[in-house]
Amino acid sequence: MRLTLTATVLRIAVSDPRGERLPGLREADADDCYGRGLQIVARLADNWGVEPRAIGKTVFAELTVR
Repeated sequence: MRLTLTATVLRIAVSDPRGERLPGLREADADDCYGRGLQIVARLADNWGVEPRAIGKTVFAELTVR
């Protein structure tokens, strides 16, 4: 996990070695145990995305600093 703060943005980034499994938004059913994390991130963050790495990926969320 890496936190980066600039004058305008707080960036929260998490990396893992599984590059073949890219996250995506989906609607979870009421009885699903998984599938809500990115929905929460997408609603709270001003920007989010996935960046490939040599091994794995980094998922990030950016929040505007006001």
